[in-house]
Amino acid sequence: MEEILIRIKDHDKLESLMNFLLSVDYIEVKKVKQSPKHKSKDFFSTVGLWKNREIDLESIRKKAWKHGSL
Repeated sequence: MEEILIRIKDHDKLESLMNFLLSVDYIEVKKVKQSPKHKSKDFFSTVGLWKNREIDLESIRKKAWKHGSL
């Protein structure tokens, strides 16, 4: 099965496009939630390795520079 992503520039045209796509028997339509454009998340809170740990970029940089000094 192939998938494509369609971005709708004019929200008013969405309904007519959806009606057309639903009328085509070989197309399966799944509507997904629109994500916020600039959703701000802390990277480390979403990654399993860092989840629930008190760590930030500054502390990682300090450790990296300490070990990487010549």
